[in-house]
Amino acid sequence: MIEFVLVFSMMKLARTIIAATFFMAAALAVCRFCRSRSWRLKLGMLSIVPLACFMGYSKVFYIRSIILVVVVINKIATKEMAALYFGCAGLLAARYVYIHKKLGRRLRSMRHLPEHEYPEYLKKSRGPAIKVYLSDDDNAGPFAGGVVHPYIVVPSLVKDSLAKEEFAAVLYHEAVHIRMGHILILNIYSLLKIIWWIHPLIYLCDAKLRENIEYSSDEGSVVLGCLNTYEYGNVILKTLQAQNVRKSRVCIMKEGITAFSADCYETLKRRVENLGMIKGKRVVYQEYQKEKKCLHMRIAAAVVMTAVVITATSYPRYTKLNEIAVYDDQLKPVIFDLAAEGIYADASDDEFHISAQEFDKLAARHKLHGEYVVFSYGAIMKLPGIGGGGQAAMVSMSDPSDVFLLGSEKLADQIKIFALKYLM
Repeated sequence: MIEFVLVFSMMKLARTIIAATFFMAAALAVCRFCRSRSWRLKLGMLSIVPLACFMGYSKVFYIRSIILVVVVINKIATKEMAALYFGCAGLLAARYVYIHKKLGRRLRSMRHLPEHEYPEYLKKSRGPAIKVYLSDDDNAGPFAGGVVHPYIVVPSLVKDSLAKEEFAAVLYHEAVHIRMGHILILNIYSLLKIIWWIHPLIYLCDAKLRENIEYSSDEGSVVLGCLNTYEYGNVILKTLQAQNVRKSRVCIMKEGITAFSADCYETLKRRVENLGMIKGKRVVYQEYQKEKKCLHMRIAAAVVMTAVVITATSYPRYTKLNEIAVYDDQLKPVIFDLAAEGIYADASDDEFHISAQEFDKLAARHKLHGEYVVFSYGAIMKLPGIGGGGQAAMVSMSDPSDVFLLGSEKLADQIKIFALKYLM
């Protein structure tokens, strides 16, 4: 059973990786050929990528040439290969958990920013309350994190280097990350990098995602904050300058966290260039809120439509086969549907009965010889040709009433069937 779980899970994962390749290639193509100001479209495309995880049962893999790739994967997949792959994924998952627990301990030791220093947007915005921490690690941020309990971390050196309005702009930027759902999608991508760690495109998509959510937060910070685009651009540069003062400390910024500034020069350059495309201040506040609402609705619509298409083109999670298949004493298939032959038998998990007349009809029609005939039924099919479980009855050729049930009904077998149905 363990071997089946490993190999079947590896095959299913391989199918999702193939599907993800198409999803990610499409998203990266949009990111490559669309202008920077089209970041909303890019975010929408990148948000659809995680849905490839649900393509493991898609009928797409059983048409045309794609099935050939799946067949090759099925042939080369071994339990050792699967154990190695999932072992590496397990180590990455353990690292992810360790880093976040370590960060949680660091947060508990940090100073809280007094609430009277919070900008209005943090006080009045909907959603869970955002906590702001001041870090003594001058190279760690500013950054935001937390899906259920959101937080913002700002190095004390950065805070001391900025004026009140400039510091508020930094907090606005990180708060927009939280309220726009950027932290959630970043954590989803962190999990995808664990599951699909072998695929190079997921890392490119993650980089593009981080780049485009920065454009989103830059716009929100300018519209909601007190600074114009030029002053805000200066804040980005001053924050970088403050961070470059001390580079010897180890940064605690890790997966699922978004930072205020990027180390990549080209990304920083495009961020500054995009600031010039932002129309302005409070005069466009209503327009910004409308665009933000439309962005969420478009992404939600794209995700729902893609999910509907995936559901409509997927096999059921499992199918219990009602047909009774027949095999000779060498386990060579004789027929795959006893009822279709006009021959009937009573079959259940704990009993099998076929009359002498029906058995003789079967034996004569297919010229059966040997000591016994095997009747198989009740198997769980996950995909065409892939499944397991069920019951098998070994019936004596000399006496059809002499029936021996091969399948067992032990607790361990019931657990295996449950795992086959719902967990794989």
